[in-house]
Amino acid sequence: MKKNISVLILIIIFLSSTTIAQAPQAFKYQTVVRDNSGNVLINQQVSFRMSILYQTASGLPVYIETHDTVTNQAGLVNLDIGTGNVEYGDFQVINWRTGEYFLETALDTAGGSNYQVTGATQMLSVPFTLYSDLAGGMVLTDEKGNQYQIGIDTLGNLVTSSLPGWECGDILIDERDGQQYTTVAIGTQCWMAENLNTGIMIQSVTGQQNNDTIEKCCYNNDIANCDEYGGLYQWDEMMQYISDPGTQGICPPAGGWHLPDTYEWCSMEYYLDTSISCEMIGLTGTDVGGKLKETGTTHWMAPNTGASNSS
Repeated sequence: MKKNISVLILIIIFLSSTTIAQAPQAFKYQTVVRDNSGNVLINQQVSFRMSILYQTASGLPVYIETHDTVTNQAGLVNLDIGTGNVEYGDFQVINWRTGEYFLETALDTAGGSNYQVTGATQMLSVPFTLYSDLAGGMVLTDEKGNQYQIGIDTLGNLVTSSLPGWECGDILIDERDGQQYTTVAIGTQCWMAENLNTGIMIQSVTGQQNNDTIEKCCYNNDIANCDEYGGLYQWDEMMQYISDPGTQGICPPAGGWHLPDTYEWCSMEYYLDTSISCEMIGLTGTDVGGKLKETGTTHWMAPNTGASNSS
């Protein structure tokens, strides 16, 4: 008969493993593993799945990794979160400054992948430690080139301020062709608020080819429609003939822009409507579409009911 397991969390210590002016690349997680009867599991192969959840203990994951390890003679394991086998997301681009985060722990005491969730703990210290490091008048730069001044005031309070630079909500300029796009922050994510319009127009009957040129089609084979509504791309052309979820594809090359995967789509939808279920197949939620749609009938057919563009 399979036993239920429990995990006793001893301590979570955030690791400052990098030099001054660099944010830590991981944090330490230490725990003692016990079975359902309270017996410590000694010198046993175990597997952990660690998920960083956004906003609530049951929120959507922004990052998931696994660890295969062995408990010591005290049943203790030490993990460096951020260095495991990545299943989803990118630890380095988590925006710790926005919202609350929870660490969900799941365990397989047999060392396999039959994980059982043991709980989720709010990461109260993460926003300070992971993006501040040793605060004291330093400047940190994120993956999009944004810079932040971090220091301590005369009362010992941590203070941060954004330095001039690109931020989500600013105009995105595609360096390939000079096209400009508005952007919008939704939850912890930054989205283009306009359809991409890059590449060379071809006739829709021709079909887009795997070559050195990004090809697009325009509605009714009219280039003016691409200027108004964005380009039309076949799946393979959009992905640039790569099957990996979250690939850059035809997105602007600078700033980490990429095609959203399923989790990123659902994370955005869930932020706008918490009745969304990412596990169900088919339609869920109530008003995500309306929150994303432009009001009026300039670009939508009448009556465009429910549109609010509140995202």
